[in-house]
Amino acid sequence: MHYIENNTMNSLLLAAIIFIGVVLFLLLIKAKKGTREYPYQLSKYLLSSAERSFYGVLVQSIGNTEIVFVKVRLADVIAPKKGLSRPDWQRSFNAIAAKHLDFIVCNANDCTVKLAVELDDASHQTSKTQKRDELVNKACQSAGLPLLRIKAARTYAIADLQHQIMAALPPMNDVNLSSFSPWAK
Repeated sequence: MHYIENNTMNSLLLAAIIFIGVVLFLLLIKAKKGTREYPYQLSKYLLSSAERSFYGVLVQSIGNTEIVFVKVRLADVIAPKKGLSRPDWQRSFNAIAAKHLDFIVCNANDCTVKLAVELDDASHQTSKTQKRDELVNKACQSAGLPLLRIKAARTYAIADLQHQIMAALPPMNDVNLSSFSPWAK
């Protein structure tokens, strides 16, 4: 009889310990949800030093009628074509949603997108980046967005960049190129 009482007592004690453990575990989980920490920190600079250097020259190259935006998400300037099935649209969107363009040149008055500019540094020699670049090239071409790729350099000449911009923009009919501003509507 004494053995049965000890066995019952041990079982009750074990059940109480398990119950208290479960309650403590649930309280701990609930407490963690309420005090969730976010593991983020502020990046010191928006642009790398190479991007910042090029940005200054790009802004000087385009004049006052345009504005330059930096690090624009590709899906904010192009979108999958209308008429695609939902799965095809989603697949096309997902392919561009996490990509960004280094620079977007827009009309200063209405923010119409005129040109995308990518600054290609040594990282663009890796196979992963080359696949990404191919996707961006084909997506921009498909959407009719002119894309200018500039090789990163220590210095840039404004006149050279202006010529490259002109060459990247689609040709305009009946325009006298000697007085042409590539940014006029």
